Amino acid sequence: MAKKIWTIVVGCLCLQLLYGAEVKDSILQLNLDEVVVQGRRSIYVMRIDKRVFNVGTDLMSTSGSVSDLMHNIPSVQVDVEGNVSLRGSESVNILIDGKPSALMNTRTRADALRQIPASEIERIEIITNPSAQYKPDGVSGIINLVILICSLARFFSGQ
Repeated sequence: MAKKIWTIVVGCLCLQLLYGAEVKDSILQLNLDEVVVQGRRSIYVMRIDKRVFNVGTDLMSTSGSVSDLMHNIPSVQVDVEGNVSLRGSESVNILIDGKPSALMNTRTRADALRQIPASEIERIEIITNPSAQYKPDGVSGIINLVILICSLARFFSGQ
């Protein structure tokens, strides 16, 4: 009985050695000189507290103004006169790099949005439920225009 068990164990070990032997690859290997990987950001990014519209991926960013860009953003409406509304309400704050600007008061907002070129904007952030950080008294939301870092010196200058 012990002899049969030893025969079976030795036979299994021999079979394992046979099946475990390496087989030479028949696939031809080719070395590449250089590989270029290109990626793009998605147009819309949903975050917990805001929606981000990446301007660089939109065709309107090469020509046109910020007002033209806002036509393509969901829940943002720009009428013929240039008035901006967010989800149907015109009580929206527009910030530049997260800070209030005198350009964006309700009287001159439409003209300012037509004058800022779309190529100077990196992204537009839509905050529909603003926190206390932005003092959201009676405001339906906030639109934050993030300016390209390289264009800050030549576009917005002052003392």
